[in-house]
Amino acid sequence: MTEYLTVSQMVACEQRSDKTGVSLARLMDNAAEGLFKMTLKAADKVSRKNSKTIRGILIIAGKGNNGGDGLVCARLLQSAGLPVSVFLAQGQPATSLSLAAYEKLDKTLLTDDLQAALDGCDILIDCIFGTGFKGSIRQSALPLFDSINSCAAFKIACDIPSGCNADTGECDPHSVNADMTVTFHRPKVGMALKPAKELCGELYVCDIGISDSCKEDKYSFLLPSEQEIVSLLPRRPVNGHKGTFGRLLCICGSEQYIGAAALSTTAALRTGVGLVQLTSCEKAVSIIAASTPECTYLPLKADSSGTIDKNELDKILPALSKADAVLIGCGLGVSESTKAIVYEVIKNAACPVVCDADALNCIGSSTDVLLSAKAPLILTPHIGELARLCGKNADETLSDRPAIARELAKKTGALVVSKSASTLVTSQDRTLILSYGNTALSKGGSGDMLAGMIASFAAQGVSCESAAVLGCYLLGKTAQTLSTKYSERSVIARDILDSLPEVLYNAEHLS
Repeated sequence: MTEYLTVSQMVACEQRSDKTGVSLARLMDNAAEGLFKMTLKAADKVSRKNSKTIRGILIIAGKGNNGGDGLVCARLLQSAGLPVSVFLAQGQPATSLSLAAYEKLDKTLLTDDLQAALDGCDILIDCIFGTGFKGSIRQSALPLFDSINSCAAFKIACDIPSGCNADTGECDPHSVNADMTVTFHRPKVGMALKPAKELCGELYVCDIGISDSCKEDKYSFLLPSEQEIVSLLPRRPVNGHKGTFGRLLCICGSEQYIGAAALSTTAALRTGVGLVQLTSCEKAVSIIAASTPECTYLPLKADSSGTIDKNELDKILPALSKADAVLIGCGLGVSESTKAIVYEVIKNAACPVVCDADALNCIGSSTDVLLSAKAPLILTPHIGELARLCGKNADETLSDRPAIARELAKKTGALVVSKSASTLVTSQDRTLILSYGNTALSKGGSGDMLAGMIASFAAQGVSCESAAVLGCYLLGKTAQTLSTKYSERSVIARDILDSLPEVLYNAEHLS
């Protein structure tokens, strides 16, 4: 797996390196050397493509250390005889390292005529903000960024495209859209997350001399390869039977939300679990049973709100005791009855419990109930649900999602599957980053299918983390596969379920 670092982890590595042998000044020189070498490769690629020599290389430098990297790189390019110029986007440098780099720069390389420099360059190197950027680009700087993005030159981002948050992957709409990103020591977490991932272009990681021992925070952010993911698929012995592949109890659906129960149970069946029992109100069971004969059913009485009556718990608990995994929440509804059911299931289950959708809404910010669990818990919140669980608003959660998911996992002991354009599978020890999928999944039913897939794999005996990774991968991969034939706009949940067998077949043969 490829390791990614948060900004604070990277800063800590740099500071420890400075104390143990490789100074910050040397790190800047090494970063500039890496940027220089990759610029040479890009120049060769561009000149071959255009069948002409490079007319110019423009470095747009900010006032911080990212700008300092660019200034040192400019000296190296000049020494190599390449036509380089520098535009200071924020005036003179403001850090000691970038000031030192500026003092050594041949000032004849500086230009004030940005438009002429843009028109005359074949390669543009973005050294404006670096990994410290958060929030929005200032209004006064928007014309600069619009000019950069409208420039036809090959664009190289130093460390990360300016305007992108290196921790969360959130981006200002005017962020630099790079063809190549040259980052240092380790890639940053935000580079694996959408939308920043889409703005990085080709990603290259340069060794700048920081020892692995400089990382004192042992928490890891990891990006598994597709081969590593499919290797997690549980083996199916030739003499296996339905009991071999697990029993899943789905406590889902209500009189108002029947489709969620149908989608989640079908997704579970499609991903290999041996037995699925859907526990729901009588109305939902009577409708779903007609089209899904592969399930067994436990029909229950509904309360006045149309959700499963809490007085039916004496029927739910015996079914719970026989399960290898439980899925609760898809279309369950939020009522006093469902809150009581969710709490009792969490407290009494002896097998992994996947809490999705309304199960999370029933918990709200009262996460102490999760501490009463005897068995592993998997929480699958989208941004709004994650915000409610943590007592925050959606904007706060988006601005610091990896850290918030990590804190929730630490507080509750649960595995947190934080869903968005990129999904984070977060435990107390590490976070795995999954960026499969596209806007075909930006529709009702996607979360229900994901929850069913995760619960299915958990019932088959794989670890909670592996179950979550497999579910996220298969859902996203199926959406991507469908979108090679159909518009992302038109793909619906049923299409995903119908195409899942083919995607699973390909995954099994990839492993």
